[in-house]
Amino acid sequence: MASVCGDCGKVHGEISRYFMWRIPQLGMDAAAKLVAEGDYMCRVGNTRYFISCELALAFTDGDEKPLGFIGWVEVSAAAYAAYQHYRAAEETLPPMEAWMDGRLANPIPGVDDSLGTAVRFEVVCGDPTPYITWVQPGTALAARVQEGATVAFWHKAAGLA
Repeated sequence: MASVCGDCGKVHGEISRYFMWRIPQLGMDAAAKLVAEGDYMCRVGNTRYFISCELALAFTDGDEKPLGFIGWVEVSAAAYAAYQHYRAAEETLPPMEAWMDGRLANPIPGVDDSLGTAVRFEVVCGDPTPYITWVQPGTALAARVQEGATVAFWHKAAGLA
């Protein structure tokens, strides 16, 4: 139901806190060759590998729940194989101690030049979406993570500003 927003004064419905991409951002040729391996892993042939991850962006005021950006991270073939092996037997294996490296394969809305930003993510047993825990310093995304979410940014990310 639409109502007047107390923050921007415009009429709009409730704004989602979660932004999700079903596939990595690829060209048409690569997207046509995309092979899904479950809901959270995919690859383009044997050349490009992707794992679905989440970036949680906390609000600066602390009263709001964080924004969640669930997208794809491109990883190396070795990282993909290690992740696939872990997920196949995670209940019987010790926790993955090392963070995994990759690059964002979807842009974060409202953050210029975020596509391709280097990230590291933590794999948690039983949680199908690893959490991005490190973002390349000196990037627009690192600045946004450090600044945190604001209502104005939330509106921008949702395409309302």
